[in-house]
Amino acid sequence: MAKTCKLAPKADATLHALIVELLQGAALLTENPNSQEAFAAITKVLRQYPEYFDDPGWTPLPGAQT
Repeated sequence: MAKTCKLAPKADATLHALIVELLQGAALLTENPNSQEAFAAITKVLRQYPEYFDDPGWTPLPGAQT
């Protein structure tokens, strides 16, 4: 996936930063499947994504601002 990425450099860096945060949240969930910190971290990233990317296929989280 990373090899075929065709995003502009700034968008690419932003997406990679969001992916890192998602992976950190996933690691927390692996350690503790009930981790509220993990859920908060992942939810934060999922709410931030549409702030940076105009993705017509994106479905916002319930209660998210659009």
